[in-house]
Amino acid sequence: MYGHPHHRGNRRLAIAVVLVSLLLITLAVTLRSTMVIRAGTAASGPLIVFGTVYDSSGNPVEGADVTVTVIGSAAPPQSVQSIVGGFYTVTFDMTDWNIGDTVRVVASFGGESGENQTTAVSVDLEIDVSLVSAIPELHGSASVMLTIGAMAALVVIFSRRRR
Repeated sequence: MYGHPHHRGNRRLAIAVVLVSLLLITLAVTLRSTMVIRAGTAASGPLIVFGTVYDSSGNPVEGADVTVTVIGSAAPPQSVQSIVGGFYTVTFDMTDWNIGDTVRVVASFGGESGENQTTAVSVDLEIDVSLVSAIPELHGSASVMLTIGAMAALVVIFSRRRR
């Protein structure tokens, strides 16, 4: 059925190699999955959240109001002002956060605001925030098109009233 006896030995060797390979792959995946930090894992220390606040032109902002919140935590949000170079930092006690928690940073300064968030995966978490204008500025043809559109709408409205 299998032909030459030498081929049966090769087939058994091939099957053994495949089985050993599958076993090694399974072992590697199992070990790797136990090393991955799982969401909800208790923190191993205080959470230090830091970063830089930038204005809409990309310049660091000193004096921005910054509020950091661990979403879903009983810990109250922490508020600070950015210092020279736009830098801010806050620290949450290790009982106030877990690995996998979402941390949100909201910043504002001079009519601009912004926010950013990420998942806590270690005790040091860098979250930069870029501010944007609260009311977007219209430049060039965009403002002209808006003005023409508003005028056309008024013409249509008044022409319908006369009928």
